[in-house]
Amino acid sequence: MYSINGNLYMFHSSGLYFGASGSWYSDLDPGYNFTVVTAGIRKPLNQKKNLSFRASYSRYLLNSADSVTENVSKNNLGAGLLIRNNWIGGYLSFNALFGKEFRMNLSPAIFSNITLARFGKYGKIMLSPEISLFIGAETIVNESGNSIIDPLSSSYTITEKYGLLNTQAYLPVCVYAGNFSFEFGCSVNIPMTQDNTIRYPVNSFFSFSVGYLLPLK
Repeated sequence: MYSINGNLYMFHSSGLYFGASGSWYSDLDPGYNFTVVTAGIRKPLNQKKNLSFRASYSRYLLNSADSVTENVSKNNLGAGLLIRNNWIGGYLSFNALFGKEFRMNLSPAIFSNITLARFGKYGKIMLSPEISLFIGAETIVNESGNSIIDPLSSSYTITEKYGLLNTQAYLPVCVYAGNFSFEFGCSVNIPMTQDNTIRYPVNSFFSFSVGYLLPLK
């Protein structure tokens, strides 16, 4: 499967930002699956500006093919802390998703920015490896043993457990040329589960993105 993702955001010097993003997937029907509208703020917490705080609100707009499918968590309140120096950093992101159901997740990560080459006045090529964890809720269905009186009967209990659900290693090469940025990366996901009856395979994907920063004065 492949996907095409679009993002359009506006950032103000005060730290406020807002925008929208959307994704199209080759193997889904409809292919354009959802739109995310976001507004938030980023603020440095010290004079060196190497420690910053983020808070945001997002609204998920699901593009469903029928009236049965429903996004039960349409809203997201997010917060995060970022600390970095010239070549290494880390961040911690927390999200609370709510609507008809409530979910929480936590994502800690470490990353690095390694300059490989410079060209022109502002151009450079960078290697930006990152390792992140995804901690969240998992719904587990347990089936009880069959009854001696009725061997075909069985009962199920549904529990929700929080734990580590995925580890991702991401290795992108980034090219910055003026207001343009190009990124080619490879991601490897190691999913985990607290359900002893199933196992998920390791998966990977390649990505390519193009960005343009338009200064508004």
